[in-house]
Amino acid sequence: MAAPLCQSCHTGTALLNNGRIRFDTAFEANGEVRQAVDATFGIGAGGRYTVATGHGGLRCQDCHGGPHQEPHAKRPAECMSCHGTPPNTTGGGPHGMHPVGEPWVVAHGLEVDTSGAASCSKCHGRDGRGTVLSRTQAERKFNTRYGVRHFLRGVQIGCYSCHTDNSRPQ
Repeated sequence: MAAPLCQSCHTGTALLNNGRIRFDTAFEANGEVRQAVDATFGIGAGGRYTVATGHGGLRCQDCHGGPHQEPHAKRPAECMSCHGTPPNTTGGGPHGMHPVGEPWVVAHGLEVDTSGAASCSKCHGRDGRGTVLSRTQAERKFNTRYGVRHFLRGVQIGCYSCHTDNSRPQ
């Protein structure tokens, strides 16, 4: 039997997954290792977590901790943990994540205009209300054209976090 990989529990995005975005076990009910339908949160076939690399060529365990630690004992909470200033990229962060910070909040409308809201739905969900993938990993406060928005750590961010039903982008 094959050993579980990251994607055995983290089976995909809010749009494409094995029935849930995350599972508490890497195994199906029949005891087989779960095979993800989307590898956004995975490593390559035959890969080993201890040597796998990702964002910026860093080893996965540099951000997520060693394979024998408590699962997710080391979760990065901030881009600023490594970056001196917020990176100015679109989709270039870990697992394809956009930058986090006020510059992105101000500019995200251009991304929606260019790519459509569907590109946001992979993490923020189809219904515009956020998912476990869009939870804030640290407390955040943003000045927006809709006023100051303050989010505690763990809040799921979606369109309606700032936009009302009438101002939500289509």
